[in-house]
Amino acid sequence: MSTDPRPERMRLVTLGLGQNLRQIRWAWERPVKAYEKVSVPTQLAMTLLTLVAVCPLEEMLYDLADDSLSTRRIAAAHSPDLDRNNPDGLMANLSRWRTAIGAGRIELFMSGDGRRLEGLRAWLPPEPGGEPWVMTLDIERLSAIVHALVEVLPAWGDAPLHVKLPPHPYF
Repeated sequence: MSTDPRPERMRLVTLGLGQNLRQIRWAWERPVKAYEKVSVPTQLAMTLLTLVAVCPLEEMLYDLADDSLSTRRIAAAHSPDLDRNNPDGLMANLSRWRTAIGAGRIELFMSGDGRRLEGLRAWLPPEPGGEPWVMTLDIERLSAIVHALVEVLPAWGDAPLHVKLPPHPYF
């Protein structure tokens, strides 16, 4: 086990966010039993912004084992948005997201009637001689990213547990 205290702190952050998301989802699915109205899309947006702003996502995701028999290889980590080689994905644009969060250039966009959150948008103005940058996540994509991160991140900092398959009976 390493002496770096960050993995334990980040594990607690992600476990807490995951529990919070489960509680919000429970209240959303059972509105009669919930004391206050909650919004799953709003919780998804706030969870993603928190993870991007405070967690070393690059380390956490790329620290996952490549071994197909490792317990740290989680299928959710191989979504297009978490692939650093996908230029349209979240991980390839992570530094821009952090800059946009720091500059307050994050927008929650609503449905036409203003009653439902439909997505999250980050944007940056053009740099001299460059193009402006915009990345929009609809609720489905936002949900997929947040749930993948919440599943993957608690494993960060732990050594992979390698699984050995039993010998094949025909060999």
